[in-house]
Amino acid sequence: GGVQALQGKRRYEGSFDVITVSNLSAHTLRREHGCDKLLKSNAVVVCESVDYLLNLDKNEKANFISKIGWFGRGLGCSQDEGNERVPGGTHLGVPLPLHRLVYDKEKALDIVKKWEETECEDEKQQG
Repeated sequence: GGVQALQGKRRYEGSFDVITVSNLSAHTLRREHGCDKLLKSNAVVVCESVDYLLNLDKNEKANFISKIGWFGRGLGCSQDEGNERVPGGTHLGVPLPLHRLVYDKEKALDIVKKWEETECEDEKQQG
C-alpha cells in the first residue's frame, strides 16, 4: 500500500495537498518511490518523527530528523526554518512528533539540482 501502490498511476499524479508518512515508512520519501509526482504544486509532506521512541538515543533521533530533511530535499522539498514541526497538535499536552516538508513545484527543480550536486553522493551513507 501507501505511496508505492500509487506510483505510476496517472490519475493520482499531482493530486495530493498533503502526504503523511509514519516513522516506519519514512523510507518511502526516497526519490525512487516517486512521492513528488503525487504532490500538488504547493503541497506539504508530513513525517512522524522518532522523538518518543525510548530505544533511541539523542544522536540517533537527531540523525533521523536530519534524514527526513535529506529525503525531502531529494524530492524537491524544503524545510521552513523554525517551522519544521507541524504546529498545534498535542496529545495529553505533549507536542506531536510531526515534521513538515514544504513542496513548491516552481522551486523543486532547483532544490533537487542542488541536492544532486552537493548531497546525492551521501545516499549510500543515508541508506
